[in-house]
Amino acid sequence: MNLTAAGWQSTSECSPADNCKYGHVGLGLTLGLNVKFELIACVESWWSSKKCAGVEIQPVGVSGTVEGGVAYHEPTCQTGVTGYAKVKDVRVSAVFKLPAIGSKGVTQTLSWDFGGFTIWDSGSGS
Repeated sequence: MNLTAAGWQSTSECSPADNCKYGHVGLGLTLGLNVKFELIACVESWWSSKKCAGVEIQPVGVSGTVEGGVAYHEPTCQTGVTGYAKVKDVRVSAVFKLPAIGSKGVTQTLSWDFGGFTIWDSGSGS
């Protein structure tokens, strides 16, 4: 989680319209969700020790950042209240793990990256 806040007082003797208080507040939150299935099977007999193998499948994983903010009198004293909300750095992934063959297992990871999108922007988002 990332929280930012700032505020200032602007004064100008040359232009009274540029005398105002201004500032902004922003919040960013990184979220993730993974679904995972795992199957483990073991075999044990009288003449051998216990042997286990498993298959792990993570069919979908999604992560990304949600970000938003509100500003007052930015970038100028005449701007008023502005704000924005965005989803960025979206990643969708899947992981498949197969049982060990000899001493090594097989892991395959597939992922797709998306830049993101703007939900709302009244002029203050970058």
